[in-house]
Amino acid sequence: EKLYRSMLGNDPTPRAVRPVAGPARPPVILPPDLADFTGRAAPLSRLHTLMTAERARIVLVTGPVGIGKTSLAVHAATLAERRFPGGRIFLNARTEQGAARSSRSVLQDLVRFAGVAVPDGCDCDELAGRWQHWLMDRQVLLVLDDVCDSTVLQAVLPLSGGSMVLATTRRHIAGLEYAARVELAPMEASEAVVLLSRIIGAVRVAADQPAALRIVRSVGLSPLAVRTVGAKLAALPYLRLSELAARLEDPDQLLNEMCTAQSGMRSRLAAGLADLANPERSALQRLASIATPRFTQEQALTVLSEVPDRVRRLLESLIEVNAVTAPTAEVTAHAAVYELPMLLRCYVRELAAG
Repeated sequence: EKLYRSMLGNDPTPRAVRPVAGPARPPVILPPDLADFTGRAAPLSRLHTLMTAERARIVLVTGPVGIGKTSLAVHAATLAERRFPGGRIFLNARTEQGAARSSRSVLQDLVRFAGVAVPDGCDCDELAGRWQHWLMDRQVLLVLDDVCDSTVLQAVLPLSGGSMVLATTRRHIAGLEYAARVELAPMEASEAVVLLSRIIGAVRVAADQPAALRIVRSVGLSPLAVRTVGAKLAALPYLRLSELAARLEDPDQLLNEMCTAQSGMRSRLAAGLADLANPERSALQRLASIATPRFTQEQALTVLSEVPDRVRRLLESLIEVNAVTAPTAEVTAHAAVYELPMLLRCYVRELAAG
């Protein structure tokens, strides 16, 4: 459990893991898979195809904070043992402070985990060369979590052989035309209810199925949010599902009901805003003032008080970092409907209220 928290947090080098002694033993450095991993059949099937039939060199799993990107990547990597006999390695691409790690820092960890001897003072190019040489005759899966941009991906990307990088990111990273992409959406309501039942017990959920459905919808069908409310219900067995559902349906109380000292929910949401420049932060705050999470371009024009081209650029910038979700199909501009992720919207409104 300590290792899992380390890897899902911002600790780039899990302290509970030691590099293998040498290349004869393939390194397997993964967080434990979630025992109650639920749903996600379509993205898992797509990842399996990319790992086997299409054999992509790099796959980006994208989506907003709390949508389950890391859990999906770890689950897929756990299932891919036969496809990657050369090893499976997990690394966080950010520092403890949330900043992007340098390519040299990531490469240092990779060659160490691979058991490759590296002289002191080795520069980034030398590290990259030794990493590529080690990969040459191996089939290795590198899971790189919470990537900020393309720099580190280009430094570690396998140049030959059957290895692959599976990266999770909040951003729609450009400049990687050869990358396959898996966009992770909120869970299906039925999946979210099943996940809740696995946390608090099927009998408790079956006793009030409508309330369970209200709960998972109130938190935006986010796996992280469902796990958070599930942990609260598990800790409070006397709390009726209908009572919690009513509390969560009050947008002004949603985060207070979810954010305990242990959940770290607000810190996760704050991390989702960390990469935004001031104009995007200001725009997000104004968009969050709209009465509902969904809004049209006309509503955006009204609250942002900017010319249409400027509004379009702001929306595209927010879509790029998954702070706003875009239409899933081409539509005319006046008919497009955008949406703020539920929990991020509540957090931004809370910040605006002071």
